[in-house]
Amino acid sequence: GSLRRTSAHSALESALRVPTRQHSSTRAPTRAPRQPASAMATFGSKSNTMQTNTEKFVWGAATRTDALGSNQLWGWSPAKDLLEPLPETTGDLNVLLASPGDLRSVLRTISGRRSHDRKMGSINIYVYERTPEQLARHLLLLRIAFDWELPLRQRCAAWLEVYGNALVQGRTETYIGRLADELVDFVGGDDESPLADVVDLSRLKFKERDLLSAAFVSWKPTQPFDINDLWERRLRHQLGNRYDAKQGVFDWDYRYGLIAGKGDADLVHLKQYKRWRETGVAFEFGDCVYDAPNRTLGSYVEGLLKQGINKGCRREVKGFWGDMSVGPYCGLGIDVRNRQENEGLFEIHDRGHATERRRHNATEIAMFNLLADLYATEKGEQYTLDRKNDVFSGLGSYLRKDRDALEQAENIVESLDGITIVPLCGQFEKELHKVPELDVVDLSVTSVDKIKLLKDKLKPNARIYAETGQFLVPLKKEEKATFVDRVKELADGFTQTKCDVAATLAFTN
Repeated sequence: GSLRRTSAHSALESALRVPTRQHSSTRAPTRAPRQPASAMATFGSKSNTMQTNTEKFVWGAATRTDALGSNQLWGWSPAKDLLEPLPETTGDLNVLLASPGDLRSVLRTISGRRSHDRKMGSINIYVYERTPEQLARHLLLLRIAFDWELPLRQRCAAWLEVYGNALVQGRTETYIGRLADELVDFVGGDDESPLADVVDLSRLKFKERDLLSAAFVSWKPTQPFDINDLWERRLRHQLGNRYDAKQGVFDWDYRYGLIAGKGDADLVHLKQYKRWRETGVAFEFGDCVYDAPNRTLGSYVEGLLKQGINKGCRREVKGFWGDMSVGPYCGLGIDVRNRQENEGLFEIHDRGHATERRRHNATEIAMFNLLADLYATEKGEQYTLDRKNDVFSGLGSYLRKDRDALEQAENIVESLDGITIVPLCGQFEKELHKVPELDVVDLSVTSVDKIKLLKDKLKPNARIYAETGQFLVPLKKEEKATFVDRVKELADGFTQTKCDVAATLAFTN
């Protein structure tokens, strides 16, 4: 017996034609109800009150895809403007994101609509995730993105910190706790919340709203969450007897996994990648100290109790169950919008020599992308660099201390006018019935196997994006090619169309 393989792994293995591992148990497993966070067993916790001697969870044999995690916390393909290929219209547009991992494409879509002044009707964006904890993270990052009280540069740094770091600054920990209180009130029906006019929770059951609130409460600075221990235990489990040679493993995974395919994944520098693999810290700015746990990375998976009177029963285990092999860089850190106008960000020094290297890295590219998206949302104009190699040079008056924060807030409200984000949670097939006919669908690696279910839910000339395994470190070169072939096979009946986004295929009906 072992921790249950979730649908995230099932989708991946389906695409690769790899059999799913089965449980062996002497008694029929029964699902134990979710307990309050204070009573949950937490794998890797050093607290005796969180994990008793009679109820311990043990790891099964590690597989290569286990490092991708059960609950996706970020995407593995660059952000895209989901409305870009669509003609202008006055009718409603419906967009579905199935297990996206984050809202990078939502931010890009909102900014593109504002900066290009495109005439679009109301836009309903349905965001499906398997777990309430993933939806909770989406709401938090959305709240941070449009927190007009924070200067833009500081806000972008905080957003990336919460998005991709296992450890955050002490002030960020406090900031998360304050927003968590606000989000609890929002889920409880607070109409004064900044998200009240943008996010529609009506499709969630009351149980799912309660779990959302529980996730927010678990982010309080007083709640125990030993991310260092959780990260170390999973790392040891994955590497096994290779743990003592982990630096060599990280180097191999980087050269023959992450940057082996086409694209600009080498914007993720080797030292940057190895530090993230070892510590979970992906984005660092200046001399900041990252020593507080990022509790938003916590989530649950089902496990089998191996000892005690409840042996053989399923119990939900809280821990860090996200990706530990690819990293939070692919979504925002390896490509930019309007690339021709920003070629300086992809400059290579000493090209063709042994010392060949990128001038910029994934952290700077991610910062540029986030600045550009939020700047366009707040100013209604495209973010343009005054100096081609300085990602902050387009801010201008936004760096002034006497900035007009009220004007920024009004611009944000104007940009979000007509946009509704609708969270969905539960079994995908059932949640799909709550969605009207769709204009655009965005499928992640963990949901591409659902493409067959969409045929009766699409408007004429709808567009489907399907994420591929181009940057998935655990997959070999031939397996990545097999993944693409399998996605095309699943999309039989749709017509493949051009897509310039890395690690993404596009189809139309």
